[in-house]
Amino acid sequence: MWRLLIILFFYGAFVNNASGQFTSVDIRYRFENAKSEQDFTWIVNAVTAHSSELDSNIIQSYKAVSKSALAQYVFSPYTKMKYFFNGKNELEICIENQKNLENIFLRLVVQLSIPSFLGYSDDIDRDLEYVKSTIETADVSLHTKQFIIETLQNTKNENYDLDFLSGLNLNTI
Repeated sequence: MWRLLIILFFYGAFVNNASGQFTSVDIRYRFENAKSEQDFTWIVNAVTAHSSELDSNIIQSYKAVSKSALAQYVFSPYTKMKYFFNGKNELEICIENQKNLENIFLRLVVQLSIPSFLGYSDDIDRDLEYVKSTIETADVSLHTKQFIIETLQNTKNENYDLDFLSGLNLNTI
């Protein structure tokens, strides 16, 4: 029985990867576990399959933030700025096209994590309020909601009150 399950698992993994297309679930998982330049590059370059406009928007949002994240791995200030601003602009287009919890969360994480001299902080208060008011009812998995909360808490940005995050009861979300 175990042999059959193992064979089916590897067959499923092979078929998904053989098609060369990844879903928003795959992209989200890779982003949640990204720790290196190679991880973010994989996300940016992944060929994706999406089944809806929302799915496409979420994928593009994660790709945009991953592009911005690549700035931390290059030496040249010009290249850093190019990665950051290209990713930021792509994320803003995603938000303009379809505002949702995930792309607002991604913008918020970027804004809370970058130096203020980059001038990308105008939406922090609005984004915090949006996350606060929508996270409990958003149509995303409990795991994704937990990731959003943990990631925002890990920014440890002392300029903004993130205490409301610890007050959320994830058992009822």
